[in-house]
Amino acid sequence: MKVKITLLTALLALGLASCGGGAEPSTSKPSFDDSSENPSTTSQTTSEEQPSDTSAEETTSEETTSEETTSEEEISQGGDTSTTSEQEVKPQDYDLFMMFEPPVMSGEAIPGKFVYWYGEGASEPTFSTSDAGMTYTFTKGNQWYSNQIFIATPNAEAGDQLKVELGFTSTVAGAITICQTVYEVQVGANHIEYDVTVGSNLRAVDLQLGKLDGNVVLDAGSFTLQELSIKPYNGTYHYANFCIMTSATEYELVYRIPVKHGKTLYYVMDA
Repeated sequence: MKVKITLLTALLALGLASCGGGAEPSTSKPSFDDSSENPSTTSQTTSEEQPSDTSAEETTSEETTSEETTSEEEISQGGDTSTTSEQEVKPQDYDLFMMFEPPVMSGEAIPGKFVYWYGEGASEPTFSTSDAGMTYTFTKGNQWYSNQIFIATPNAEAGDQLKVELGFTSTVAGAITICQTVYEVQVGANHIEYDVTVGSNLRAVDLQLGKLDGNVVLDAGSFTLQELSIKPYNGTYHYANFCIMTSATEYELVYRIPVKHGKTLYYVMDA
């Protein structure tokens, strides 16, 4: 199943985490990774943790490692990722990126965060959420890389193969670049999917609003992101459960995060 941004915006409304910030990078030009066959990402390993002090009013998460997760936690083992004419290899049903915080400004990808950058004539973009999804409103810069989006998955490792799908509506038409591949965006609904092998720059999504050839820059407009799915082809994953205490003896499951086998996820949530 695919991650629906409408569900994630509800989590944002709960205030599970505060908005962060980032400094403007020393160079505005996009930096690409040459360490993998497919340009674009590595995800860092992540893990979840339960705060040390809990009470009936505090939001807590249960501490776990993927090695401690039992067989009841829907363990899935990836197999040979090479495709053949007889059998198509499909990605596992684990979404490796879940958006719990508003986008942050940075010149580099930050694992687990939706990162944006602007410069070279572009003004700072704005983000808003609604039932329709998350809307990213941008201005036109002077360079094809004046507006950028980075998403790094916090669960994968270098060499992992990922399936990425983006679904969004656009108010403008033109060329954009994702992981060094140019896509033509249409006014209205758009769906983009691609495979990427994780590299050292941590990015599953490395997006510029334009294209290098001819320095084509997308006009000012907006994208409303409705679908964001990043799934692994290989690796064994276990679910980590996050809960809130509803009483001294009861809790409510808030969400689940897949954790790669052998990795520990630490995630502290404020009350």
